Amino acid sequence: MVKWHKQGVEVPIYIQLNRLPAHVDAHYQGRARLVADQSDDDDASLEITDVRLTDEGWYECSVVFIGSTDDPSANGTWVYLAVTGQASTNTHTHTHTHTVSG
Repeated sequence: MVKWHKQGVEVPIYIQLNRLPAHVDAHYQGRARLVADQSDDDDASLEITDVRLTDEGWYECSVVFIGSTDDPSANGTWVYLAVTGQASTNTHTHTHTHTVSG
C-alpha cells in the first residue's frame, strides 16, 4: 500500500492499495495520481497537476506491505513542495522508490 500524507492534514491525501481504485483527498481529486513505471512495482511516484499555492508544504510517502512484520513508522520519505510564480498549469512529480531486499 502506498500512502502520501501532507503535513497538517489528518487523512492521507492519496492511498493506493495494489491495483484497487485509489482514495484521493477532495482537494487533490483529478490532480493527483501515481506515476507507475510498469517495469517497477516498487515505484511510488506521485504526480500533482494544476499545482496551487495551497499545495505547498511537506509530504511524506510511505510504502506499507500488508502482512509484513516491519515497523511501519520506520518507513517513510519526506519531500517539500515549494510553489512559486504566478498561477498557471504546473505539474510536479516526486519520485520515491522503495526497494525490498530479502
